[in-house]
Amino acid sequence: MRKRQDPPHFQGTVAAGRSAVSGRSNYIRQFGVTTFKVHSHFFALFRDQVKPLAVSAFRGSSMMGNPPDTMLSVAGGMIRQNSMSQQSMNNPLLFETDNPLEERLGKDFFDTLPTRPGVYKMFSREDLLLYVGKAKNLRRRLFTYRRVTSGSGSRKTRRLVRMVRRIAIELCSSEEEALLRENELIRTQRPPFNRAKKTPETYYYISAVPEGEALTFHLRMHRKEVAPEYVFGAFKGHRGVRRALGALLRQLYIVEKQIATPFLLPSRLLNRLTPLHYTLRITDQKQEQVRRFLGGKSDQLLYEILDHTDRHQLLEQFIGKLILKDMEALKSFYRRCALRNRHMVERLELDSHLIPQDKLDDYLVELAFLQREE
Repeated sequence: MRKRQDPPHFQGTVAAGRSAVSGRSNYIRQFGVTTFKVHSHFFALFRDQVKPLAVSAFRGSSMMGNPPDTMLSVAGGMIRQNSMSQQSMNNPLLFETDNPLEERLGKDFFDTLPTRPGVYKMFSREDLLLYVGKAKNLRRRLFTYRRVTSGSGSRKTRRLVRMVRRIAIELCSSEEEALLRENELIRTQRPPFNRAKKTPETYYYISAVPEGEALTFHLRMHRKEVAPEYVFGAFKGHRGVRRALGALLRQLYIVEKQIATPFLLPSRLLNRLTPLHYTLRITDQKQEQVRRFLGGKSDQLLYEILDHTDRHQLLEQFIGKLILKDMEALKSFYRRCALRNRHMVERLELDSHLIPQDKLDDYLVELAFLQREE
């Protein structure tokens, strides 16, 4: 007996159901017109609502006057709509309608907020500190949280607003004092929603210690017992500092070894992660230029590298792209780290060129306000 076959449209619907059961996501194209995605966790919805609708459409499309692909589009729309609704319901960290802050804190809280500088601290239901912020105008800043909705603000901000149950404020005499107080609270309390300035112990020190005709570089998060004149920092910005040190090692190697192809560079200098220690044989003159560069006193070293590159026409070769990328990293480091640290030491009249990790953020604030007054 010949086995009965279902119509092609019905076969496509059954295939979609089987695909959902398999637990994999599949893209199903019907008639070259409609494409929709069926996930395994929507199988119950597909079985109870969409499949009967689709089967009815396939079998009775002529009576209803609608082509099957139109009904399939409707079915796909139902899946997408229910997908969004289910995702919204299952995510407890987002709110769907009005901002809950005014209801929790009361309208009077926002109406009586001062317009002075200060810091604000947000607490959870368990009275745990979630976030610390500063403001030149506390009223204006906190009103931005009051206006956050499910369609505005970052996901992090929406999660924060969802969890806040209490807000405490501290008034400060100036914006600078508010910034310094914020730094202190972030360092000591380490709120989970604060990321920047929370771990100053991870700021880097770079040392360049001469050993005869060689220079040994170290990248550390602590100060080792090395002569202070050979240590520089602290520098913040993990990616920028490590990229700059890697670029410095590569360019010094290229200049000293007179190479014209990246394939002659040591593998350690081509790795994604910069080595934490490395020794290079370089002349005394170059050693002094390196120390002046790291100390923010002179960027003459960069011009020496560019002069070597120009004389040997390296930019026109395959290695040219690497050189340009490294030079950008070195210029950025000199401007944002080395030179800024030197200005900090001079303008704030610090006792040493070595900046303590836990003081760096405060010194940056003080330097910024000094420069603003000029």
